[in-house]
Amino acid sequence: MKIFLIKVKNLIKLILGFIPAITILLYKKFFYKKIIIVSLFSSKFGHFYSNTENFLRKNYSKKAFFIFYPEEIVDNNYLLKEWKKKIFIVPNFIGFSLFKLSTILNVKFYNCRDYSAIDRKSFLGKGFLVKKRKFNVNYFTCSIRTSLYHKKFQVKFNNYQEYRDTDLKNFKLTISKFLNKKKNFQATLINSNAEKLFQNNINKINFKLNRSKKFEDILNLISNSNFHFGASTGVDTIAFSHNTPTALFNMVLGSSFNFINYPSKCIVSPMLLIEKKSEKVFKLKKYIKLIKFMENNYQKDRFDYEDQVKFKVDYKSNSEDEMYNLLNEVYLLSKGMLKLTNKEKKLQNKFWSIYPIVQRDVLTKQILSDQKKFKPIISPYFLNKHEKFLF
Repeated sequence: MKIFLIKVKNLIKLILGFIPAITILLYKKFFYKKIIIVSLFSSKFGHFYSNTENFLRKNYSKKAFFIFYPEEIVDNNYLLKEWKKKIFIVPNFIGFSLFKLSTILNVKFYNCRDYSAIDRKSFLGKGFLVKKRKFNVNYFTCSIRTSLYHKKFQVKFNNYQEYRDTDLKNFKLTISKFLNKKKNFQATLINSNAEKLFQNNINKINFKLNRSKKFEDILNLISNSNFHFGASTGVDTIAFSHNTPTALFNMVLGSSFNFINYPSKCIVSPMLLIEKKSEKVFKLKKYIKLIKFMENNYQKDRFDYEDQVKFKVDYKSNSEDEMYNLLNEVYLLSKGMLKLTNKEKKLQNKFWSIYPIVQRDVLTKQILSDQKKFKPIISPYFLNKHEKFLF
């Protein structure tokens, strides 16, 4: 029944979109020899921004006319509005008809879902929806991750990746402690929906909240930032595309660790994987083997909630001291002052000798990380603290 309803819906979209689609194609053929149709990855904020940015950096040419269209779900209409200022976007039902016509008329088609990562040279190329960096040395941006957002806008079931949520108490302690020591520094939390999470004690936090939902305001915040302290969530990709020095906490190793698209100065604090019953931390080699096991048997490379229950494992989020030290490390990195000891350099090498040289997307086989091209710094504090558990 469900398949039948989908077919009926697609037929209706095809009928409604056919005339405007063919009209657009014929009209643009008068001015351009080459027409390219592109499906946007609009259902998730981070991908809507970064995948579109990646595609344009890799493929945009003035010699062709690009027609973009969103998925049925548009995660953020403010972002859609900003992209419309840069590229030609038609409604989903017209785009669906254009996609069907593309095979008949031999028109080139691309899907932005295939652009979660691109080659390093293209990634560092000309930006499209970015602002010129102003490098305010006394200011940084930060982000949190909350599954409440994902449940509201993207999925309908409970416990969706709640293990990746930011511990707000640890987050506030981390930022406040840093700002208390760096009296001349300011910080802004860029998540536009974050105010509700802090509404009970909003006067007790000493960093600013982004109260605007306009995407342009987020771009302004990022472009003024000396560095970014991110929760490994979608909004962090804005800092990536600006090549802003970035620290990422609560990083899940695997496809989420797609560091081919990370800024030139980047430092990461991963989550530990533990056995639930014994609370024993898995060695990094075992952790990587388990990722490969998930890839080969379940076409995924992390343990989401149902997998954690099934295999009796759990992720351990970064503690307050790990987050605080990570924040200090990215501060030093942004100023060119982060110096690693010989032991810390050896631990970095040890980590990267175990981690796969090349990591590919489980389904598309697209390269997401390649140590030969670039690799971020793993938090020296994190590696020192967990050396005996990881190695």
